[in-house]
Amino acid sequence: MRPVAAGLVALLCAGAAEVSGAQEVLVSSGADFSLDLSSEDPRVGAATSLYLRAERRGWYGAAWLDLDSRSADSAVELDLGYEHEFPGGAWMDAGYARYFYPGDGGNCCGDLYLELGAPLGRRVEVSAKLYHDPETSLSALDTDLDILATDRLTVSAFLNHLDLDEAETVRDWGLELEIDLGRDRTLELSWTDASDADRGTLGIGLSWGSDESQR
Repeated sequence: MRPVAAGLVALLCAGAAEVSGAQEVLVSSGADFSLDLSSEDPRVGAATSLYLRAERRGWYGAAWLDLDSRSADSAVELDLGYEHEFPGGAWMDAGYARYFYPGDGGNCCGDLYLELGAPLGRRVEVSAKLYHDPETSLSALDTDLDILATDRLTVSAFLNHLDLDEAETVRDWGLELEIDLGRDRTLELSWTDASDADRGTLGIGLSWGSDESQR
């Protein structure tokens, strides 16, 4: 096992030991299912993500499993981080994410990340998330604008930048509608495009999760 992966496993084990003996640990889980209805690949893509998350006093650990019908490989993401909300509604989220591909070499790479967000009035929120891979020195920046149109409808716009190397930057952008169906279920409709794509992609997704429970 590579040193980075071994260290990450050790941190997760230590975190699990603390969580098992701690009070007021919030545990949540859920799943996302999406269909790619229009893309450069003639096949309709179906993707499923499953997650499990535990949080205590702002510190959290999370595990994601991603499956894609157009790929024979699955992906596992492990996150360790800290989140905090400031007076007035502004918030931050910082941590480290490690990615594993069990069918393609296992331990792949990781990102340090920092996300900052703030409300603009009662129904608008802006956020920006910076990723940096210290092993390759590659960085990415995601920016989002969320508008709560009604109590159950959120309209979002995003613009992302990914530096592949010093000479090339890929950008993608899009719009998304999120409809709250109740009982922790959300219907998502999206349109995305990218600087390295010939045409955009229309997507539809359904996500659901459990209420956070105390342990």
